[in-house]
Amino acid sequence: MVFDVDSTLIQDEVIELLADQAGSRAQVAEVTERAMAGELDFAGSLIARVETLAGLAESALDDAFAAIRVTPGAEQLIDAIH
Repeated sequence: MVFDVDSTLIQDEVIELLADQAGSRAQVAEVTERAMAGELDFAGSLIARVETLAGLAESALDDAFAAIRVTPGAEQLIDAIH
């Protein structure tokens, strides 16, 4: 089984949680919108979004992890797959 984690197995987009901490949520949303409109490919959009996180402390990863909300039923699904 292959799943996209963000907004599937978890209710969040990790890059958005990190962008909240970096103060770049609006920039990340704008790049995502451009990618969804076909103006940027996935690699280009990922690079552009990650660039907005420059200077973010490593501890931001722990904070983002703490904020993640697991999608209801995801744990049971994974258990059933195992």
